Amino acid sequence: MPKFPERQNEDYHIGMLHGSVKQGKDSDHYAPFELSELVAKHYDYWALGHIHKPQLLAETPPIVYAGTIQGRHKNEAGPHGFDMVSDETGRLQPTFIPVSPIDWVTLTVSAESTDDDASLIDRIMSQMSQQQSDRFQLSSLIIDNVEVLSPDLLQRLLDGTWQGQLDHEQQRQVATGNAWIYEVTPKPTAPKIEYSELDERFWQAASQNVFTASNLQLTAGKLMQTPFLAAHFAASEVQEQITNRAESLLVQESRQEAAERED
Repeated sequence: MPKFPERQNEDYHIGMLHGSVKQGKDSDHYAPFELSELVAKHYDYWALGHIHKPQLLAETPPIVYAGTIQGRHKNEAGPHGFDMVSDETGRLQPTFIPVSPIDWVTLTVSAESTDDDASLIDRIMSQMSQQQSDRFQLSSLIIDNVEVLSPDLLQRLLDGTWQGQLDHEQQRQVATGNAWIYEVTPKPTAPKIEYSELDERFWQAASQNVFTASNLQLTAGKLMQTPFLAAHFAASEVQEQITNRAESLLVQESRQEAAERED
């Protein structure tokens, strides 16, 4: 901050800073600063970069992250655009203008015991059509309650075969649609899971120790040398997806064992 000049007699003095707010001594932040340091400069406006989501950190003076004009991945969901700054009675005031052509959204659909491949796809496509938006939507689909599905359908959800059918249907409707499902996550309803001989308490304790960021990176091995893959594996959502997938596999195994016992 000492390199920023003190305000003189300018009509407007605007500061531009690429960095992040300091949060504790042990936090590892890029170019950390404190709000009090910016306010002490008595500038009329601070335009900040580094954080990709729009944020207003202070109103007097305005200290603003405009964010990116387009969210780059699902962790950057929500409105994106720029700030139009105008003079209002001698003070600079920002107005956020959304311009991003694509929204990242999450769509959740509950499986039903009567579902087959076609009925599940039809219900999902129907729900997508009801999500009205003037921007194209990239959707992360969560299918919950998957423990009620047949073992064969659950297997197709887990191995990606079912998503291939969904993609075929999306391609057929792409001319009239305004959305695309780019990933599918089967998610069991935890209280209803029967773990066979596996005690749920031990599963929960084991999952906390096994599905950690460090273990995931270790398992990924050389994939971590690719920057965009390393960033993907570092996201907390990835750990949750892997845990959900493991639980889904346990559901499938439990159902198969139960069926074999009945036979």
